[in-house]
Amino acid sequence: MNGHLTEEQQNEMLLGEPGGEAAEHLAACGECRGKVERMRAALGGFGAGARAHAERPEGFWAWQR
Repeated sequence: MNGHLTEEQQNEMLLGEPGGEAAEHLAACGECRGKVERMRAALGGFGAGARAHAERPEGFWAWQR
């Protein structure tokens, strides 16, 4: 593999669809592994924030309907 993971390969890693050569590179390259881990953490935080923001009392949802 030349250089680092492409954006597409990084996205595959985030989706849990590792390709053989890309997975090997990720295991060996701290820079790419760190980047994927930071993106994974950011996306996890986004999901948690969205769920927390969506938590409303039942009366709110009844009013929305």
